[in-house]
Amino acid sequence: MYSTAFFNPLGISWLVMMALTIWLFKRVNRRGALVLGSLCLVLLAFGGTPLSAWLVTTLETPRSLDELRSLPKQDAVVVLGGSFLSSPAEPSGFKVNASFDRIITGLNLIDRQMAPHLVLGGGTRIGDPDQIHEGEALRPWLLRRMPLDVQLHVLPSSQTTREEAVHFAEVAGRLGWRRIALVTSASHLGRAVAVFQAQGVSVEPVGCAFEGFSRLRDGALWTIIPNNRDLQLAGTWLHEVIGRIYYRLRGWETVKAGKAA
Repeated sequence: MYSTAFFNPLGISWLVMMALTIWLFKRVNRRGALVLGSLCLVLLAFGGTPLSAWLVTTLETPRSLDELRSLPKQDAVVVLGGSFLSSPAEPSGFKVNASFDRIITGLNLIDRQMAPHLVLGGGTRIGDPDQIHEGEALRPWLLRRMPLDVQLHVLPSSQTTREEAVHFAEVAGRLGWRRIALVTSASHLGRAVAVFQAQGVSVEPVGCAFEGFSRLRDGALWTIIPNNRDLQLAGTWLHEVIGRIYYRLRGWETVKAGKAA
């Protein structure tokens, strides 16, 4: 991590900012040096210390393997989108990211005969009408790995977790599903559970992709130059905190009348 920090735009920009801070200080421009130096320190705090990883762990609640094994049978396993994109450039037809643990976890629950139905959320990119729904892009790959007696469902295209919850509530109500295992990244699980429950869907939360805990178990938690991984974790934390506030202000975490869980 130390070597790569010197050879990426973030590390180079930070070094330039530090050099400018020193230059401003020597030119007796204390105010400019203070502003730029403070920004450097903030970047270093979130991108070069365990702070970002620790903040993400405050959103993550791991469950032991024994707890997961003892989960009761469910009517369906729903896996939220955001872990991959359809991509005609890839031989597989889709491009995965760090949250692909969601799909692996969903498959793992199906392998344990947790439920006879697997449901995929997600959708297409905004402004790209020709893009294939990410769930449809993944369908052939999934069907080759699922038992023949398990049915795969793809929700209508959604841009937010709240839209996924609305679409899923319609499907669950139509098919009479009552016991649902909800799979998503551990840092996102609290917000996801809240919006599903607001739609009258009672869920059994199953978190995965424990990025904060994973980072804290790695070496080199303190770096001289900010690194991309820790800043991405800071972005994950901010995304969830701001997203939770936004959802509450919109009333998306409030159970509506007539939608008893």
